[in-house]
Amino acid sequence: MAAVSKSTVAARREAAAEIIQQAKNEARQDTDRVLFNQFALLIEQMIKLSFYPGQPKSRTVNIQAEFSALKRMMPVGVVMPLQKALTVTLPPDGLSNVKYDPFPVGDYTTISGIMDDVEILASLQRPKKVFLGCVPCLGCFAFLES
Repeated sequence: MAAVSKSTVAARREAAAEIIQQAKNEARQDTDRVLFNQFALLIEQMIKLSFYPGQPKSRTVNIQAEFSALKRMMPVGVVMPLQKALTVTLPPDGLSNVKYDPFPVGDYTTISGIMDDVEILASLQRPKKVFLGCVPCLGCFAFLES
């Protein structure tokens, strides 16, 4: 949804905005609504980071110095797109149940922080390798931004 909501095609952008607005309206709790704002801010900062050219011949970008807003917003409740969060569970009896939740509340991995140094890889597009700290697994995951 993040990519579509920032599309240069107006129809795609509007469709994404409509879907996001409907999801916001159907959010059950205030904490759920806060996630929408966190996600939007996180996407904005990550897009800025991906287009940031960095200093000439520099191999890293210091998040604390160059993107302090991104560093300050951590931790966020945004769920990491790991297999566990994307796997649907089916009812154990195999029957249709209206009240069954295919994505039960559990220990989904969320973003707890971002490492201070982002590595700029050597190529013409100069993609960035971002390390995000996660909870509850307390590990780090690397993501490439182009």
